[in-house]
Amino acid sequence: MMLLFVAVAAAQDIPAQVQAWSDGMADAYAHYASVEPAWEPVSDVFPPCPTPGEPIPTAPRSSMSEVHRAAWKVDPAKAQASCTALRPGGWRLQLRLSPHDQRIFSPVVLRVSKVSTDSAEETLGELVDRGIWAARGFQALIPTGPYLVEINVPCAASTLFAYDLADAVLASVAAQPDPKALPPASIAVSGCGRMAFEMVPYASVLEDGLRLREAWGFNFPERRVRERQIRADEATE
Repeated sequence: MMLLFVAVAAAQDIPAQVQAWSDGMADAYAHYASVEPAWEPVSDVFPPCPTPGEPIPTAPRSSMSEVHRAAWKVDPAKAQASCTALRPGGWRLQLRLSPHDQRIFSPVVLRVSKVSTDSAEETLGELVDRGIWAARGFQALIPTGPYLVEINVPCAASTLFAYDLADAVLASVAAQPDPKALPPASIAVSGCGRMAFEMVPYASVLEDGLRLREAWGFNFPERRVRERQIRADEATE
């Protein structure tokens, strides 16, 4: 799987930072049945800004701050343009993750992009304040250095999302190629059907990923820890 991406990288002249992300995420999710990477040199796949003419609901159905809500009422086209200018452009790395058992790990789609500033966390805060829309399923945006990592998980995986999110946060911090980057203070998170983000403290995300839960006769997160070890053992046989 990784070797195929390396070969494609050589043919398409994929940047070293993209290859580093692909390799790092493949290592972090080695316990999955497959990790399928795909790179686009130019992509606009990212949570959208509100557009003129559409209604902006009140919180928590919209994350738009009161300041930006007032600006939206005065000139929605200008407000949309200023929001759009903050969205990451250029390349996008997508990784489609398929688990061995969906009762233990969720199917996940990750997307990595780079913002135009040195701080994806500041840019993300601005985008959330300007009311970017979330997807219908579980979705989160993880800032690390100048990069944003988007995680998408289906609504059917509601029991597992807290663990999936904590895993994605730790994987993103470990995989990002800038050794000076620190873990983010907050993550933008949207629950199933909410379609709006809220900023959740980094520590709270990790704490929720350690909370004890029971589902399908499994005890979590212990069952996920055991599954990782089973797959690691298989890889060394």
